[in-house]
Amino acid sequence: EKFRPICSAVDKLDKLAWAEVKAEMVEEKGLSAEVADKIGSFVLFNGQPQELWERLTADAVFGDHSLAAAAMADLKTLFAYLAAM
Repeated sequence: EKFRPICSAVDKLDKLAWAEVKAEMVEEKGLSAEVADKIGSFVLFNGQPQELWERLTADAVFGDHSLAAAAMADLKTLFAYLAAM
């Protein structure tokens, strides 16, 4: 129920600072500050896609979630194919 409103807030990061976007998510959209911070840890990361993959893998961000593990494995394969090109 909060997915679209939160995506709408995150979409404003090209125009607003993170503090403003977080405030909107928490104060206007009713998201907890902890969840907003977790979202921030994803959307504020800058770097190459493989760097993000390495960070997410090293930090075990997705725990033992099987679908996330499968997606991360697919990304690893994609990166290998791209590197071979």
